[in-house]
Amino acid sequence: MGQKGKVVKITYSEENSSETDLWMYRVMERIILDQLDIHPTIKAELLRTNQSRINKIISRGD
Repeated sequence: MGQKGKVVKITYSEENSSETDLWMYRVMERIILDQLDIHPTIKAELLRTNQSRINKIISRGD
């Protein structure tokens, strides 16, 4: 028997754009890491790339 899926509604807020960006990166990252059967080195590269993007968002300080 398969797992039941979840439905998530996402809205974008201009007022908290940096927080929304961070949340979106983490959600996409989590979906990819949990749901796709990919090699650990590819997962590591994904995490490294996302962390770089997240650091840029944080340093922007929107």
